[in-house]
Amino acid sequence: MKQFLFFPTDPHKPTVLTAPTVIAKLTTTPTVPTTSATIAKATVTLPNCGDGVMNGNETDQDCGGGTCPKCQNGLKCQQRNDCVSDVCTGGFCQ
Repeated sequence: MKQFLFFPTDPHKPTVLTAPTVIAKLTTTPTVPTTSATIAKATVTLPNCGDGVMNGNETDQDCGGGTCPKCQNGLKCQQRNDCVSDVCTGGFCQ
């Protein structure tokens, strides 16, 4: 069964809709996109180190967590390896 992603209000919290659900919503709810072209534009952006959002393994926005660059002083951290300075005290890079 095909699945579609629908972003009703928050682009960071997509709702997975199956084909029957999409058809039902298109016929009963006026606020749902009314064309397949609108639904086709809904895409998933995986968390990454340049999306301007704290997500994935990041400890602050686009830094830390072992997969992104280390965070600058004053930004959130969980361990010393999250920080450029290698100092994480009280949850912040020092």
